[in-house]
Amino acid sequence: MNATPEPPPPPPPPPTPVLASLAPQSGKGGASVRLTGTFGGATPQSYVYFRVPGGASVEGTVTTWTNTSIEVTVPPLATIGSGGPLDVVVETPGGTSAPVAFVLHEDAPPTAGALAPAAELERSQTTITGQGFGRPGTPGSALTLATRGTTPVEARIVSWTPTAVTATVPGLAALGGAGFKEVVVRTPWGQSEPVLFELGELPVIESIGPPSTSPETTIDINGHAFGPREEGRAEIVAVYEGEDAESTDTVALELTVLDWNDHLITARVPSLREMRASGVKQVQITSRWGTGEQHQLVVGDRGSITAWTRLEVHARDDDLDAGLQRGLQAAVYDARWLLGRQWQMREFDGEDAGSPILAQVRGETSRIARWRPGPVSASVSTSASAADVPSGHVPLETLVEHERILPPRDGTSTFDDRRLAAESGLHWLRLLSRHLSRPEDADKYRRRYVQWAGMRPPTEQERRTLDAGTLRHLDLAAGRAPDGALLYRDLQQALPANGGRIPDKPPIDGNDRDGFRQAVVEWFAWWDELFTQATGAGDSWTPSRMEYGFTLSTETSAGEVALSAPEYDGRRLDWYSVSVDDGDSLRADAAEPTGAPPAPFERGLVPVPVSFPGMPAPRFWEIEDAAVDFGAVHAGPTDLMRLLFVEFATVFGNDWFTIPLDGIPVGTLCRIESLTVTDTFGRQTDVTPLADSVDGFRMFDLGGRPDLLFAADALPSTIESPPLEEVVLIRDEPANLVWGIERVIAGPAGRPVDRVETWHRRAEELAAAQTPPPPGAPDLAYRLATTMPDYWIPFVLKVEEPDGQPPSRWLARASLRDQQTGELIQPLGELLEHRSPRLRLYDEVVAREGVQVRRTWQYGRGPDGSTHLWRSRRRDTGRSEGSSGLRFDVVERRNVTRG
Repeated sequence: MNATPEPPPPPPPPPTPVLASLAPQSGKGGASVRLTGTFGGATPQSYVYFRVPGGASVEGTVTTWTNTSIEVTVPPLATIGSGGPLDVVVETPGGTSAPVAFVLHEDAPPTAGALAPAAELERSQTTITGQGFGRPGTPGSALTLATRGTTPVEARIVSWTPTAVTATVPGLAALGGAGFKEVVVRTPWGQSEPVLFELGELPVIESIGPPSTSPETTIDINGHAFGPREEGRAEIVAVYEGEDAESTDTVALELTVLDWNDHLITARVPSLREMRASGVKQVQITSRWGTGEQHQLVVGDRGSITAWTRLEVHARDDDLDAGLQRGLQAAVYDARWLLGRQWQMREFDGEDAGSPILAQVRGETSRIARWRPGPVSASVSTSASAADVPSGHVPLETLVEHERILPPRDGTSTFDDRRLAAESGLHWLRLLSRHLSRPEDADKYRRRYVQWAGMRPPTEQERRTLDAGTLRHLDLAAGRAPDGALLYRDLQQALPANGGRIPDKPPIDGNDRDGFRQAVVEWFAWWDELFTQATGAGDSWTPSRMEYGFTLSTETSAGEVALSAPEYDGRRLDWYSVSVDDGDSLRADAAEPTGAPPAPFERGLVPVPVSFPGMPAPRFWEIEDAAVDFGAVHAGPTDLMRLLFVEFATVFGNDWFTIPLDGIPVGTLCRIESLTVTDTFGRQTDVTPLADSVDGFRMFDLGGRPDLLFAADALPSTIESPPLEEVVLIRDEPANLVWGIERVIAGPAGRPVDRVETWHRRAEELAAAQTPPPPGAPDLAYRLATTMPDYWIPFVLKVEEPDGQPPSRWLARASLRDQQTGELIQPLGELLEHRSPRLRLYDEVVAREGVQVRRTWQYGRGPDGSTHLWRSRRRDTGRSEGSSGLRFDVVERRNVTRG
């Protein structure tokens, strides 16, 4: 019997395809894509599919198929519907491979149609419609908003379809504030044209002045984003108790607007009847974007007069009419005593004098011609450092106080204020663009100047030491504006006075060279008008005394007169700041007068009685001003000057007259040659200076010359900036030192930098980085000395005894060492002269109460309408002594930190 043969074993199943990668990973329909991996041979059941995630699959056209490579053509866009991510898979009899992502591009960039809404607040949602946006989840697709010329900000996507995208508008801070923004749909196959979206902002009230007011008064509402008046409304809101204890009644009354702009609203508070009651109210502003947050305003109850009572003098009498009649008589019971008192005060002495009715004044005026800055002393008596006073109306404060902001135009020096450098660099671009032959080339030159001389970003050291506001300004200017400090140095050679040579960098086209030279002239003229610069005579500030010193001179018919001001503290400059210095001369040639000759004058003037606050009233029944009460002056038996002053004010004040000598030119020295007074009887009297008959103290003269009147060319008022720099000098008796405390210094961007805040920030960083003590370490630690803040600069006493001269006492600036780095700590500001290795103060400069010195910007307008901007210094009295807490050989617990 024959056995049945075994059937052959079945063939092994084909392997599952493995798709490793594809290239390119994105493209349009019809593009060729290479797939790599392990696929086996091609069979009629082998396919390559492009599948929409979660949707249908479309077969690609295979061009070549090998075991490790497949060439396939991407299906047309119409077969898939829209661009976006696709899953590519290979299917064979052995199975289906794992998908690999492929991004299908649209045939054209996206097209944006409209926004809805096209204007809204931050954090709101808006929808943009159009074509070709692709499917959601496409890598690289985003909706961005930006102000033109700034970096776009991506919005958070709420929903995305091929024809509509809904997103949340970013915040105001990210977009740089309110206004029109460009909305763009960005995809891998391009981006749409921008569509404008208006970003709004709710009104913000920052302050109300005054914060406490009365009904029917005017208030100023300060803030921003108030919008136009036509679309806004200002209201005052009050909440009152309702009919029951748990309910409230809210009343909103519209304020009467007197003036309205985007930052300030001036309005009138409603009447008390309209508001129903006084107390705390809330003010709110409504614009086209809505109602902003409320701000508190306290409305007080202004008292109202509903009845009045006439005040009458009334003697004590049962009969009212009789009492009034006796009161009006003002009878004196002891008339003999009053007459005797008048006799004692010699009020009955007849002077046989008349009242002045006319004064004839003769004199001359001499304009101040020369000046010399610097200390006034016997050792400084030469005119080598003197200079002519600038022509025109230059106020005396500006001439004396100004600091040199810009260096001399020698082609090598420049300034270090980086805020000023950025502003002047941008102004240079504006001037240059006006003189180009082709205005459209302005952007080309802007790129050249930014590339060649752009503002540099802050260094790492500056980022650790500067405040946040300064860093923001430096980061903003870096790469966007040319450095005006470099331009100030390099453009000087292009001035006509220097030959008009155009710098090599950046290159200037031939047809723009004439316009370039004109822009250079206008730019340096702008510098000349911006600041009141030095005249070349030097600096009036005396560091050793922390005050100004200067000398003026003029030519009179009697010779040269020098006026010195050795102790001007920078607060107010007027006639009383100077005195005559007979031993000084500022003439360039001792035998040759300098300046214009004096101008004589003769005037007839009408004397007027002297008046002052608290002066006794001339009418019997007139009630005198209670603001000044001379009767309340307390004087002891030896206070003769105080008693004489009170007697003059109460008894003899009406015997004095003043002569208004108006029309004297400012900036001149007036010398009175004669004064003739005509009285009511027609008699003429020649009035001589009091100094001719009385020796001793005189209040209203210039150092022994009562015939001189100095009409200083001083500004009536100035606008003063917050301190750029502030130093306080205090005496520390326990440490036997004087400390110079640099509270504020001027930073690189021209902004005040709070050194106290900087020190505390650094102390916190050092404390965080401090290594904790090892386990088991003792609780007590020895320290050589306590740590002092780096803005406390010590001064030590030095005594010098020159041969044959009395000893002099100086306060010399010293240095502490940084306990972290071991380096000497130096001041950073100009007041303590950080550039100078040696600063000495006279010991008497720092009194027991201390000294406060500040540097500020000053802005004023002269009598001719010209404006002046300069940087000045001011010395004031301090508050009291201080203590630094400096100790040596200290043992303290480790958890105690000092600074």
